[in-house]
Amino acid sequence: MNLTNWTNRMSRTNSMNHKYSTNDVRVTISKGATTYGIIYLTLLFLACVFGTAAGLPVSADGAITPDAYETDDTYSQARPITVDGTNAQVHNFHVKGDEDWVSIYAISGQTYKIKVAKQGLNCDGAIELFYSDGKTLVVPKVDDWKPSDHQDEILEWKAGTDGVYFARITNGDQTANPQDTSYELSVSRPIAPGGLGLINGTVQDSATGLAISGAVMKTGYQAATLSKPDGTYEIQEAVGDYTLTITADCYVATTQKVTFKMGSTTDPANTYNIKMTPSTGSICPRLAITNQQGTSSVNVSIALNPGSSSGTNADWWLVYVKGSSIYSLDAVHNRWTAGLSTAYQGPVFSLPASTFSVTNLPTGKYTFYLGLDTSMNGVLDTASLVYRNFEVNIP
Repeated sequence: MNLTNWTNRMSRTNSMNHKYSTNDVRVTISKGATTYGIIYLTLLFLACVFGTAAGLPVSADGAITPDAYETDDTYSQARPITVDGTNAQVHNFHVKGDEDWVSIYAISGQTYKIKVAKQGLNCDGAIELFYSDGKTLVVPKVDDWKPSDHQDEILEWKAGTDGVYFARITNGDQTANPQDTSYELSVSRPIAPGGLGLINGTVQDSATGLAISGAVMKTGYQAATLSKPDGTYEIQEAVGDYTLTITADCYVATTQKVTFKMGSTTDPANTYNIKMTPSTGSICPRLAITNQQGTSSVNVSIALNPGSSSGTNADWWLVYVKGSSIYSLDAVHNRWTAGLSTAYQGPVFSLPASTFSVTNLPTGKYTFYLGLDTSMNGVLDTASLVYRNFEVNIP
């Protein structure tokens, strides 16, 4: 949902179709901070709103182990995939209706091929490609599978602009038994003359050493990639010397001189570990949500870099949308209210990265929002609003 739609929807009060009780919800803090103690703790009640539990479906023949990339059921949860990676990603459709999303950074004018290969007997891989909003199709669904042939599915396109694209992989047969639904997923380009060299490494916060996920890394020629959730990356480019440009939300852009040469990923000469400095500019909220497989629970991660606005009075907003319903957190009274209201009003401060779990979520698709505006008046002021949103699906 874009900013305009968010503010439009927040301008009216809606009611949920289900009842809830905060007594039904369990929140466990696994890592936190002591700064602004009571304020910090009250903010951790994000998502203490949902009622009855709803478990993940299990196949009649027993539970299927999710692949290593779960949870990746929405574009917000998409995992980066390396273009021309040395190894394909191995996925499966571990429950009926499962979908797998990956993010791809593409360069304008370059041709890319997304391939679903080595499909299991119950796998009928279908591929769709979306722009960076995760909603607008670039290429309609490709699903050429015929019974018993199990041919590779291939979607090929030429990128019109530099940027992040999302691919959604679904099982063409949504009723298929989840057993034996594995497949290999890869993204490739035509091989450059003279072959490709390879570099790899990590992207980390220079102050904390924590991994930076989703950093955009571009050679300035034909190759680009996104760092993975653990901060690792891998890029293949035509053999030669380049200046690698690295950008990421909340960090100062940086560059690194690199040399692409033939060799293995274990060759130290091919490894470049990148350190990025946190930005001192604008406010930067962070929000991420992952499902706890096999349960109706999620892990919620929140953080805030105050930038140069530390100490500035602000409206803090913690909001979720489910269908046409909107609820806002009132952190002072530890409760959720229908419609739009502030979670807290007070100074902007550094909120270190923290993760907590929320259980007993009813089935449905939720979009969470964490945002601040520096006009502290209890009104959502879009001129100074900075926010992050994250979509999660509870099956």
